Amino acid sequence: MDNNKPLVTVGLVIWNGEKYVRHCLRALAKQTYQNFEVVIFDNASTDSTVKIIATEFPYYRLIRNEKNIGMWNGHEKLLAQAKGEWYLVLSADVILDEQLIEKAVAAGMVNEHIGAVQGKILQWHLENDKPVFRKTIDTLGFEIFRKRRIGNIGHGYEDHGQYEKPCEIFAVEGAVPLFRTSAMRDTLLEGHLIDPKFFWYGEDFDFAWRMRLRGWQHIYAPQAMAW
Repeated sequence: MDNNKPLVTVGLVIWNGEKYVRHCLRALAKQTYQNFEVVIFDNASTDSTVKIIATEFPYYRLIRNEKNIGMWNGHEKLLAQAKGEWYLVLSADVILDEQLIEKAVAAGMVNEHIGAVQGKILQWHLENDKPVFRKTIDTLGFEIFRKRRIGNIGHGYEDHGQYEKPCEIFAVEGAVPLFRTSAMRDTLLEGHLIDPKFFWYGEDFDFAWRMRLRGWQHIYAPQAMAW
């Protein structure tokens, strides 16, 4: 662990993730950036998710909830106790490149106004329980148009190096964004990350838009990759 680098809190909110969780956490353990803590919030899984985490990854802190309160409500619980200067929102169906945290933190540290970092997220699938990595882009973040139409940048296109330039974007997408923890807390609305009535879809954009209204920049860092 390199204590000269800022601590990153990795928050994983999961529900019935037995199909993916091993691949997700194995990739997390291989990160070149080692100054991070991991807290997992289980949303009342009914499959073998909890057993897998408890027996195969006992070094990660596991919090079990009695009901499914959704992804962002779960992250709200984790944020309240996060110790890191940065907070990585992780989903169980995401596999990190081994340098994702390192590259994302470096991009975020460029200036103090950066509140969130979006990586290049490609698609993957399982074949016989083995990950198959594809060149198809899943997301490079959100863009917004004058008519308030929202677009998922690059979604569905093949990656052949056309998105290699770092730039500012309107908002990060919820698959695996890295947030400055102080920016997240600055954006709380009546103590909440998102409206508690929201459940599972669209909350990432709602929260990111409020961050922009608070003056926090969102950037795209293509060198930070995941699937």
